[in-house]
Amino acid sequence: MALQVRLRHPLGDRLIELSPRTVQQPVVVGRVATAEIQVPSAAVALKHAVLFVHQGRWAVQDAGGIPFLLGIAKDTPAALKEKISHGLTADILVLSGGVSMGDYDFTKAVFRDLGAEMNFWKLAIKPGQPLAFGKIQGKLAFGLPGNPVSSMVTFEQLVRPAMLKMSGQRSYGRPVVQAAFQEKFSKRSDRRHFLRGVLTQEDGTFKVRTTGDQGSGILTSMVKANCLIDVPTDVERLNPGDLVSVQLLDGEAWANQSQASQTGPHRLSCC
Repeated sequence: MALQVRLRHPLGDRLIELSPRTVQQPVVVGRVATAEIQVPSAAVALKHAVLFVHQGRWAVQDAGGIPFLLGIAKDTPAALKEKISHGLTADILVLSGGVSMGDYDFTKAVFRDLGAEMNFWKLAIKPGQPLAFGKIQGKLAFGLPGNPVSSMVTFEQLVRPAMLKMSGQRSYGRPVVQAAFQEKFSKRSDRRHFLRGVLTQEDGTFKVRTTGDQGSGILTSMVKANCLIDVPTDVERLNPGDLVSVQLLDGEAWANQSQASQTGPHRLSCC
């Protein structure tokens, strides 16, 4: 019997069938990064690219998968198509970059050439609005944003749960707790936000603050984080003391506390 994952996005829910797998069987994930480095600041840009590739390898392994790194594609449709074709030997294909509307963002055109059945190209979230998901030749294909923080956050919300579901796990969401927000925050009511945060516990109460500047290109916002603060679409303001939902990235360290703090069955971040 095929497994199904329900993905929610602004255009409506979609049920995606996943091929049945043996429980605990590792999922092989093919990863390719787009965007050839051809700028004067290449040393810095390449350092960030390499850092994300290694981060991606760890994220796949942490979800119980086997990373199959495909390298960085040159900024041509032919080069990207070649990388994607190699990646289709894996169970899941994950791209980083090339899903926006720039002159060198060829992912959409290449996916169409390969006969992809796409479910969506954007999500109403921040970071991570430009995001592609569908199937290519029966394989799940994710096109994540090129900014490193956006890629990491969207991997957590979409790719990781899909991997755990495919490998037969019954629980595939990060532990979630309620915590008292320690700052002021405002946003427009057009997107769901995932703020990078630091969760602490004082006198039996969870408290959370952001890691600082939340730009999608600021790697330190993710490096310092032990959680993601989930701010719903319709929430425009947060004040100190407001309760927020927090996804624990360092799950083991908070396992006992989170079990006691969770109320009701856990809902997937992406579903």
